[in-house]
Amino acid sequence: MKYNFFKFTLDTDTKELYADNLPIEMPKGHYELLLFLLKNPGKMFTKSDIIEEVWQGRHVTENSIDQIISKLRKVLNNIQKGVYIKTVYGKGLMFVPEVKLVKSQATAQVKSSLSLKFPILLVLVVLIAWAVLSTKNEPVLETKKSSNSLILIMSATQADDGEEWLNQAPGTFIDQLFGIANIANLKKFKQKPKYLDRKQYINNQWKISPDLKVVTSHLVFKDNLYKVELNIVDRLQNNTTQSFSNQSLSVAMTEASKWLVQQVDSSRDFSKFVSLIPDDSYVMELYMRGLGSLAKGEIEKANHYLQLCLSEMPDFHLARLQMAKVKSAQGKPQESLAILETLSQSPVFEQLQIQIETMRGDIYDTQGKYILARDLYVAVLAKYKDEKSMQLDEIRYNLSQTYSALAEYDSAINELNNLEKNIDPSQNLELLAHVLQKKASILQHMGHVTKAQKAAQKSLGIFNQLEDLLGEAKLYITLARISTHQGDYNKSVDSLEQALIINRSLDYKLGVGATLNELIYVLMVKGDFDKAWQSNIEMKKIALEIDYTAMLQISIQYFEDISRSQNKFKAAEIYLQEHLQLAQASNNKRSLLKNKLLAIDLYLDQEKLDDILSLIADVQIYIDETKEIRLQPRINLHLARYYFLKNENDKVIGLLMPSKELAKTTEDGETIVEINNLLAEHYIDSNNAEKALSILEDSVEYKPLPYPYLLLKSKANKILGNKLKALDLANECKSTSNQWWTIADDVYLEQLQQSI
Repeated sequence: MKYNFFKFTLDTDTKELYADNLPIEMPKGHYELLLFLLKNPGKMFTKSDIIEEVWQGRHVTENSIDQIISKLRKVLNNIQKGVYIKTVYGKGLMFVPEVKLVKSQATAQVKSSLSLKFPILLVLVVLIAWAVLSTKNEPVLETKKSSNSLILIMSATQADDGEEWLNQAPGTFIDQLFGIANIANLKKFKQKPKYLDRKQYINNQWKISPDLKVVTSHLVFKDNLYKVELNIVDRLQNNTTQSFSNQSLSVAMTEASKWLVQQVDSSRDFSKFVSLIPDDSYVMELYMRGLGSLAKGEIEKANHYLQLCLSEMPDFHLARLQMAKVKSAQGKPQESLAILETLSQSPVFEQLQIQIETMRGDIYDTQGKYILARDLYVAVLAKYKDEKSMQLDEIRYNLSQTYSALAEYDSAINELNNLEKNIDPSQNLELLAHVLQKKASILQHMGHVTKAQKAAQKSLGIFNQLEDLLGEAKLYITLARISTHQGDYNKSVDSLEQALIINRSLDYKLGVGATLNELIYVLMVKGDFDKAWQSNIEMKKIALEIDYTAMLQISIQYFEDISRSQNKFKAAEIYLQEHLQLAQASNNKRSLLKNKLLAIDLYLDQEKLDDILSLIADVQIYIDETKEIRLQPRINLHLARYYFLKNENDKVIGLLMPSKELAKTTEDGETIVEINNLLAEHYIDSNNAEKALSILEDSVEYKPLPYPYLLLKSKANKILGNKLKALDLANECKSTSNQWWTIADDVYLEQLQQSI
């Protein structure tokens, strides 16, 4: 059947949506929902109805439904503006456009075609079966699942300048062969923290993985002979060493690889994987020189060697894979994807196919094509669902990152939970640490603070065990965000200072800048504007040094924020305009949104109300589209301030009370305290001091900052006649408020003293 509406056609035969006969990319969930709505135009359905009718028992949350509806609206509106899916508050949603149903001729034609061509198809089936049998020796045979062996392959020593490839490339090449042959689980030496020496790193790995075998490789060229030396050592210092010499580099590497396979897993047949090693010694040397250049980050030199390599041997699959990596590093994603597409259509081993798809997904992710990346990762995992390898675990982690980028947070958490359960800590503790860190970050973003804190603490413990200081610094920042979210600013400062100590000791400028970003915000909230300003000067300097536009933009935002907080409105307006120019230049939606929020605060502080409602409406559209519900209480707070200034006080209570409950569901202590302060101010202005105190008491569990919390309590007590208590509270507030305390507050304190 075909369903027509506006310029669109949904074809149930092809399961595709068309606009003007051009197909539109649409995930399965979007297609199923749209088909259901087209079958029931003009009818009202609740989200529960949709889950029952469309997903039929499969697990899906109402939040996921909201996201799918939002994205479906966006896809349709990008092609033709209109009202498609109307939401009626408290009732549900319905499909608005008129739908015309047309019978498709495709099904009848296919049936007729099949009946006429059945004899031909039978012949084709026989031919295909014969072709499959005749190509049984091609390298598409299913690879055996890897053993539980865990090995670390690395170079033995540093080579002389100009000949580094002799040292770097053999280990890299053998690592590639073992990965494709799935001989063992491979620990990656590149995971070693830069500040740990080889001995420290290996000893630490043996503590975590007692069965780990460390393989070192060394290659020399002398007297027209290539000599490959391999050494295997375990935790008990049992050593096995063997060397292989030949005039042909290919022969030497082949013999070395065969020997290592026998040492690691004598039951494995490595013969079919020998086809990956080129017979031509010249091609082999070109390839290994390319690997050496890639390891040093010399992309153009690597490109040169690999081009020569492929001109000599076009069907050298490993060289093609590395060439795709080079093209991506050169900023040529389309060329990289073309190489990967050709490679995927060649007869390659299973693990190599996984590497191809992983690289393809990474490119889509880098391009911001998250739907393509997500669907690709899901397809790969479904295809190899019975396999278990560290490589597939990394794809699952990449998938969680892509879900997060698509704001599909429930799916991201599900993927991370499964990874956490299935990763063997003795095999891949590094990945487990990153899984827990990412999980903590997403949970905090979703408002599940307690769970986020638990995941972050587990991750911090693992990074400490790995002696990964940068990982620890990253976790301290995550913990600081959680503390800030809860309103515990002193604890947040402690965590951030720990992160700063680590990043500065390692001279990691990007890490220092990222930590200062978090610290400046907390210092501002605490009223320590001078220290915040100095920290921001340092962050801006780092942003310019490392040419990081996003960090520079955040720095300009902070200059605006600090100026506004000190009532330096002219300076704040200059910084706001500079921030807008940077946001427009980058065309970053999140930065443009932030500029609107900054403008709302600045105009409210100056009581300039003309543009407030239109700015709030723009932010509300963003919230509705992205379902970023953490922003909803915040924008409601801005709207309440607007009503306050317009003397429409009756609207304030009706808006803020449900907003506070929503903030509680996301454990957003900071916003809850701000809402309570505004409500208390309203009740104090209304001379209802008892109600104000009751509201302020609700802030206690969120550890409110002294200013204006204590000042509001003082004013409420003054109304009730408790003047001495009011004076105590005011004096305490002044002594702890830093630069938040104003001249107007001094006037209030003086008047209070005189009244006593």
